[in-house]
Amino acid sequence: MATKIRDRFEIPDSRANEITEKVTLTANGMFLYAKVVLDNLYDQASVADLNDELSKDNFLRQLNAAYDRVAARVLDRSGSKSKTARAILEWLVCSPRPLRWREIQSSFCINLEKQNCDIDRRRVDSCKELCRSLVELNRCEYLKQAASEHEAIVGLVHNTARR
Repeated sequence: MATKIRDRFEIPDSRANEITEKVTLTANGMFLYAKVVLDNLYDQASVADLNDELSKDNFLRQLNAAYDRVAARVLDRSGSKSKTARAILEWLVCSPRPLRWREIQSSFCINLEKQNCDIDRRRVDSCKELCRSLVELNRCEYLKQAASEHEAIVGLVHNTARR
């Protein structure tokens, strides 16, 4: 992931190595923490934002703080992306079973008041684009169409993200 961050922000290898070292030391063996923090760093909009996230005052030292930062960025966006992400996260938290991306997409198309289904209401952004590192997509290996995102099972990155 540090390589992706290096390539995205066009930073030198030495800076990417510093990021890897900082995250590794802070993670203290907790892989999920490292994943959430690295995803958060990758999602920054500029090198300045990346540097701000890496500063001593801002750097996420605990998993809960990492979730909070990612959730704030996902939910505090303006417009429909924030509302869509909030709806997806609510469905995932409340659902008694895992949901496929196509099922979540279908829910956006159904209008109970008008009693119709409008395919044009499908979301064009991927679930990962909308919810960032709060969710993960799990492909079902036994399905032939498993490679497609619409058959992927969408889940919270970990049960601790439910809070």
